[in-house]
Amino acid sequence: MNNALRRTIMRRIYAIYVLRRATSARALKLYVMLISTAAVASLVSISHVLENMPSLLNVRATLTFMASAFLNTGTLVQLLLVVFLGALIALGLEVFRKTEYARVRI
Repeated sequence: MNNALRRTIMRRIYAIYVLRRATSARALKLYVMLISTAAVASLVSISHVLENMPSLLNVRATLTFMASAFLNTGTLVQLLLVVFLGALIALGLEVFRKTEYARVRI
């Protein structure tokens, strides 16, 4: 097999490998998280939210603020945040299942 043919074949194999990795379930979850984060950032003034947020050390006030901010924002932002959270949970479960801790039986 000549070198040019070998290079062409390996290039196609690499392209298939990259395409499979880019369209894997994990990558799609990351894409959803990235797109929803960008959409929320374009719809919400994050600097103002952080400016109005209480100290993170005051857990009760922070949780109350987050709940109030979520409930008093637009429906699209709420939907994007729920989509982000769903993708984050799904990704976390997928990563956890692949770790050794998930295989430990009590």
